[in-house]
Amino acid sequence: MPKRKDIEKEVKEVVKETREMQKPSASFHEKILFSILMVTILLGFGTIFYSQTEAWSYIDALYFSTMTLTTVGYGDLVPTTPVSKLVTSVYAILGIGIMLYLLISVVGEYIFKQEKYFDSLVYKLHNLGASLGHSNKKRKR
Repeated sequence: MPKRKDIEKEVKEVVKETREMQKPSASFHEKILFSILMVTILLGFGTIFYSQTEAWSYIDALYFSTMTLTTVGYGDLVPTTPVSKLVTSVYAILGIGIMLYLLISVVGEYIFKQEKYFDSLVYKLHNLGASLGHSNKKRKR
């Protein structure tokens, strides 16, 4: 029968190995950087466009762009020119779609990593239990 210290040591090793799997990969960092870049580009485009066509301050234009892309839309600022209305329609459809894609890809990667970590941990602990002589059979009392 294995000693308690040996079992604790094995469990700590299993946990340490699986924690290494939780560290963000380079692709995860790339997705986050790409997301930040895309959001910056979208907000920058909206800010410049609305400040020029609607004669809004840069703060108001950034505010409107942010409210549009996050689908909050308070309605305190609205496009008034036909060109602005047309661009806003396209900007909202494409921008919201891009924002959702970015959010889902980053969150999806994180959830996938957590699921992989959990599966690996359970598998290793199950194998550890089997190597220590424990089985899935119910014990007789």
